[in-house]
Amino acid sequence: MHRIYAAASSVVVWLGAPEGEDGAAFNLIQGIQSFDRTLNYSRSTDLSVGINEAIEGNILPPLDSAPWKALASLFDKRYSTGYGFYKRS
Repeated sequence: MHRIYAAASSVVVWLGAPEGEDGAAFNLIQGIQSFDRTLNYSRSTDLSVGINEAIEGNILPPLDSAPWKALASLFDKRYSTGYGFYKRS
């Protein structure tokens, strides 16, 4: 674990239960992560290209859907920093 965290530029940790639409945002993140593992593209390719293809192929929801809005809302939340990690304030 030390090797993983030492190589990270930042680490975000969620403490506590999801609130409101946070669950939809976390589900979308998991969907993107699962899709990213199955992509057959060079890592030099921008991930957004693959995501756009996944949206067009109905693998991921449209950008104007509730899960993407929930994800945007998740990133708008206020967070406080701690020593070496982030936690919700």
